[in-house]
Amino acid sequence: MEPTVTDEVHIGIYCQLFHPELLIPGKDDAANNFACGCYTTDKEITDPVLNQICKLADQYVCLQGFLVFHSFDEQLSVADLTNACFEPANQMVKCGNCHGKYMACCLLYHGDVVPKDVNDATVTIKTKCRTRFVDWYPIGFRVGINYQLPTVVPGGDLAKVQRTVCMPSNTTAIAEAWAPLDHKFDLMYAKHDFVHWYSGEGRDERKFSEACEDMAALEDVEVGVDSVEGEDEEEGEEY
Repeated sequence: MEPTVTDEVHIGIYCQLFHPELLIPGKDDAANNFACGCYTTDKEITDPVLNQICKLADQYVCLQGFLVFHSFDEQLSVADLTNACFEPANQMVKCGNCHGKYMACCLLYHGDVVPKDVNDATVTIKTKCRTRFVDWYPIGFRVGINYQLPTVVPGGDLAKVQRTVCMPSNTTAIAEAWAPLDHKFDLMYAKHDFVHWYSGEGRDERKFSEACEDMAALEDVEVGVDSVEGEDEEEGEEY
C-alpha cells in the first residue's frame, strides 16, 4: 500500500487489529495503472510481503482467511439464511442457478446454529428443481458449523448477529457470466485496446492470446459438463 494509506490505518479505528511491522508501504503507487502495479511496482514489494506471510504462517497450525459476504437480518432462521445463499442477488457473481448444476457446494455456518436445522434446510434445497447437482457428486453439500457467535468490531460497519453462513461453491452456471466477459475481451484485444500499457511494462503480448484461449477452454468445460449430464438424463428416461 501507499505510505498515506498505511498511515491512515495506523491512526484509524482498526489500528489495534494490525501489527505495525505487517503494514508494508510501497515507495511508488501504480497511478491507477494495473499493468504498472502488476509488472513493475509489484516486483519491488513481493519479496517483503511474502516473507512476512511466511513468518506468520509458521506460527499457526490452522490458517483461516477473510470471508467477503452479504449481511442478512439476525432474525432469519437457518432455513432462510441457507435459501438466501442460493439467490443470485446474494452471490458474488450473479448467474442463473436454474441454468446450471452444482459441482461442489460448501456451507459454513457461524453462531447459533443447530445441526438438525441445517440438515432440514439442505434437504429442502436439494428437493427444489431450481437447485441441481451433477450426478457424479452424490454428497451434494459439505457443511461446517462453528458455534462461536460472530465477532463484531466496536465502531465497525457490521451489526451484531446471532448467526451467519458463507457458501463457497462451483456451478456450471458460471459460464453465463464468463461468456460476455470473453466476448468483450475478444473485441478489445482485436483492436489492441490498452495493450500498449502492458507491453510497455514488459508483458509478452502472446500472453493475451493464451489467456483468451484458456478462458474459452474453461467455458467449454463448464458447458460440456451440462451437456454430458443432460445426455445421461435423457438416456435414463428411456428406461
